[in-house]
Amino acid sequence: MKKMILTALFLLIAAAFLFSEDKLLMDLTVNFGYDGKPYDLHLYDNDTAVAIARHVGSRDWQLPIVGFDGFDNSDVMHYYDVPSRYIIPSKTERITSEKAGEVYYSHPNRLVLFFHDANVPADYVKIGYFDATGDFIRAVEENPVLDYWNCMILKVKR
Repeated sequence: MKKMILTALFLLIAAAFLFSEDKLLMDLTVNFGYDGKPYDLHLYDNDTAVAIARHVGSRDWQLPIVGFDGFDNSDVMHYYDVPSRYIIPSKTERITSEKAGEVYYSHPNRLVLFFHDANVPADYVKIGYFDATGDFIRAVEENPVLDYWNCMILKVKR
């Protein structure tokens, strides 16, 4: 009887994981600036996140931020350009509310990081999240402008 109950419990937990929308794929390591503390980007198991993980696996990324001062919603989110040589599939959906730490893909080849909760309606693919701790939010907000790039960067690696 005890064995049957444990087996049933295991099957329920396994089924809940298999049918969860937000199954995790893997983690990538992200630094804000060259010498920034590393943070884990937890990727979801969807086609877009899989493609990003595959591309990052072939070569570390150094992504520049797009227009970091004065653009709409720059106080809650940052856009990072992904080079156009990377083909990334996307099945976007309308997102109207975002949480701090959430990361989305936006066509064409752009990662969108929310570092504060927001309501910014747009068509995105949710690809993962960071644990939005105080240290993480400060790292995003204090990401230094690099003189030789004249912008902030996001380093991404496996």
